[in-house]
Amino acid sequence: QTNTADMLELAVDYIKDLQKKVQ
Repeated sequence: QTNTADMLELAVDYIKDLQKKVQ
C-alpha cells in the first residue's frame, strides 16, 4: 500500500527528472 506522501515524493522526483531531460 502506497500512501499519499510517497506518491507525491515519486511525482516530484519524476518531474525533476523530466525537467533535466528537457534542459
